[in-house]
Amino acid sequence: MDYSPFYCKNFYKERRKRAKELRAASPGIRASFTSLQASLCDDCPNPGEPAPVTAPVADPTAVPHQVKILPKRRAGAKSKKVKGFFVAVLILLCFGIITVSADLFSGGAVMSKLSETFGSDYAGKHYFIVQGGYPAKTTAEAEALAARKSGAAGYIYNQNGNYYVVLASYADKKDAESVKSKNNGVEILEIVMRMPENNNLSANQKRVCENALNLVLKDIDNLYALIDQVAKGVISPQTAHAELYDMRNELLLAKEDLINAGLDTPTRNAYLNIIDPVFGGLDAIVFKQPDENFLAEMRYVLIGAIVAFG
Repeated sequence: MDYSPFYCKNFYKERRKRAKELRAASPGIRASFTSLQASLCDDCPNPGEPAPVTAPVADPTAVPHQVKILPKRRAGAKSKKVKGFFVAVLILLCFGIITVSADLFSGGAVMSKLSETFGSDYAGKHYFIVQGGYPAKTTAEAEALAARKSGAAGYIYNQNGNYYVVLASYADKKDAESVKSKNNGVEILEIVMRMPENNNLSANQKRVCENALNLVLKDIDNLYALIDQVAKGVISPQTAHAELYDMRNELLLAKEDLINAGLDTPTRNAYLNIIDPVFGGLDAIVFKQPDENFLAEMRYVLIGAIVAFG
């Protein structure tokens, strides 16, 4: 039997034609292609066996079909940023709803507190350890003198007509609460510092005023650190004394700049009232050697600097 492609094509064409005629004659019979092929095969070596079929010959010039496997799509950086943005907006929205609801139930107290604490003139918050609340200043003065002898500040602070003796100040409320828990008869006063107004100033005047304020705020932080280090014995009073001297000289230059900046009288006085208590307190300390009152004097200057922002 010739198995050339031309012969096989015509051979199976004739067989398919005869099979079609048989199916038309017997519509109820649907023989499989294999059995039909065997019954019509005249050249089979054994009757009843299917005709041999050669395997297809591959074309060496054909290009094999390639199936492209697409990589799994992953969320890009842009989609992650979009999701993060919506999460942030949702958190802010929830916070706003909670704040407004709380404010409605509290009669406006919440928003008033937020405005008071985080207004544009907000300069910081500190916590005074105080005793007293005396109606007479003379009583407070006697208590302040005794407090200074023990190393406390002994600063007299007037609030709502009551005189308090400030013993110490802390920038962290937890530190103040810890000290209060260990000492009977003391209270905590929360002090919010406010910046003076600097409207209608030239660029140079604004720079001079901001420099003076930033210098005082930096000195407050330095005083906290020096007081803590001297109290714990980390540095000697002489080392702290030298740093206080440098702070005093910087304030002197800032004070001269304020005076020569051409500010109007109310504005100039507002800034000098902040810088003078710190400068004056340091000036009284640095031109004498440190003594047993050195810690109390530094605490006094620190509290005076904070109160000046009130």
